[in-house]
Amino acid sequence: MREELLKADLATAYAKWFLDGLVDPAPFASEGTSYTFAHFAERLRETVMAMLPDTPVDEADKVWRALSRLAWDDIQGRRLTDRIRWSKTLRQELWDSVADPHCYLCGFKFSREAGLRFLAGGGIEVPLPNLTDFVRARTKPRHVRIEVDHVLPLIDGGRNTLDNLRLACGWCNSTKGRYGSIYDTQSWSEVRFEHPTLGWLTIPRPLWVLRIVSLRGRCEDVSCQVTIEQEELRVAPWWARGALTPPNIKVFCAKHDTWRANRFVSSALLGRR
Repeated sequence: MREELLKADLATAYAKWFLDGLVDPAPFASEGTSYTFAHFAERLRETVMAMLPDTPVDEADKVWRALSRLAWDDIQGRRLTDRIRWSKTLRQELWDSVADPHCYLCGFKFSREAGLRFLAGGGIEVPLPNLTDFVRARTKPRHVRIEVDHVLPLIDGGRNTLDNLRLACGWCNSTKGRYGSIYDTQSWSEVRFEHPTLGWLTIPRPLWVLRIVSLRGRCEDVSCQVTIEQEELRVAPWWARGALTPPNIKVFCAKHDTWRANRFVSSALLGRR
């Protein structure tokens, strides 16, 4: 499973890197920009023609036109995402569509205060936990709030319809952002944490944890059938002495968690990272 995930994510990431490397999408995706598709397509045409000096003009023309459409769809999706405001009616419908409201990406159960804040559209404080998972540290107010996420991102053609929307905790939603793969983040984390019991550990990139937990969706103990729909899932290493890199991340329920005795630490030890 890990190998297939890494290969698929690598292919996806490379395609996005390649497109963004031809023309930086940032000026075109920024809210309030006056840039149009014509402006973007012209810049891309210049780049592609320079890349393919020995290619017949009609063939190179087909290439830049096809890439323009793909890249512009991505830019349009980014613009739409920046402008979204969820109505009270939609929030209520989404809340009512789930029997036991939880984050669909990690299984985190929402608190009563988080539910009230979500339905009201703000104005209610959601308390932070005194103890938190040191791998998935919920140390900021947003981390324990409820947000709306697209199953299929707008940039990939997703819609703002109920069947494409899910409840997500703020930690997962902020970690996910617009990322589509494990490779959309840095290759290694320099964050080290001195655990009170386990000693020095390297904290994995949050996106690695999110991606693997959400895609696996169940405890990986061979005797267990607990899924993300039933409880929050955690990660620990397959090989106890190794760092939590994507190939060494194993998904557990609370019962089979190999780090269950050391999982939760004081939030004060982690700061507000």
